[in-house]
Amino acid sequence: LKINFAQREQFVIPAGSIKAGAVNLIAGPSGSGKSTLISILLGFNDEYQGDVFVTGKSATVNLRELNKSSWREKISWLPQEPHFQSSTIFELLKQIKPELTTAAAGEYLQMAGMESSEMPGGLNTQLGGLNEALSIGQRRKVALARALVKDGDLIILDEPSASVDDASEAVIASAIDKLNKAGKIVLVISHRENLISNVDNLIYFAGAKS
Repeated sequence: LKINFAQREQFVIPAGSIKAGAVNLIAGPSGSGKSTLISILLGFNDEYQGDVFVTGKSATVNLRELNKSSWREKISWLPQEPHFQSSTIFELLKQIKPELTTAAAGEYLQMAGMESSEMPGGLNTQLGGLNEALSIGQRRKVALARALVKDGDLIILDEPSASVDDASEAVIASAIDKLNKAGKIVLVISHRENLISNVDNLIYFAGAKS
């Protein structure tokens, strides 16, 4: 699977490729189109100029022609500010993979840098609502674990290590490296030096045209 995108007029976005088996980094100033490209790739935005092509094993298809629901099934996504409906951490992960065991759930959380000491109720820690006990950094770790459980072909990580400590960032960087070696398309938006240093393919958005 490979994704190619052509230059658009409203943003100074270079034509380029998001490659499988590589850590692809989107960088650039605020307002340069990074979030817009993610919205396009997720199938939530069809109001764009230019083209996005998806190359599979046997064909290349314009993203506009794909069934968006089926396409999103192939994507694991970590949003920058994750929000959850009321559930426990374990219930959240089992929604993605119903056969998930508690042991496997713990392993995914560890891969995302989430330690058991950060979950006051363990896997039964409540998410969503006014009584949610987790910080934004901890919620990002849970959302990253959810993305890892889904195991999509395209994995989009928006600031995966923001608001976490250096030790957690190193664990997250290791998880990204494993995804890369597994042949996934890993697309990262990040300003954190430890993650940027492991990038194979840099896609720089220069900013809006004046």
